[in-house]
Amino acid sequence: MSGWRTLAPTVAVTIAMGVVNAPLCADVIELRGSAPSIDGDIVSVGPAGIEVRTRRGGLEQQQSVAWSDVRDVRGANVPKETAKWLAAGDALWRGRMRVARGDWIFALDPMQ
Repeated sequence: MSGWRTLAPTVAVTIAMGVVNAPLCADVIELRGSAPSIDGDIVSVGPAGIEVRTRRGGLEQQQSVAWSDVRDVRGANVPKETAKWLAAGDALWRGRMRVARGDWIFALDPMQ
């Protein structure tokens, strides 16, 4: 039993450090391709993209992500208008992929 009593404070401190260093983010922006998701707080959404505030290692930064790079957005603070911008970004991404593979005629279809 004395071994557990000696180990208990170390375990408690380790758990507390893990909880303190865990990101406290409400929203997840899932990106296309192999890019990792962005965990943060949505600041705003609009035609240019989505503004996200992230915190890592005590530092806070804000970044903008174009809708054509966003696959999905999840979280507690997702604005209602996000769905229409996601749909527009998906159409733009599909058109861009078609152009990249040389399907110029079909690339214009989603843009019309």
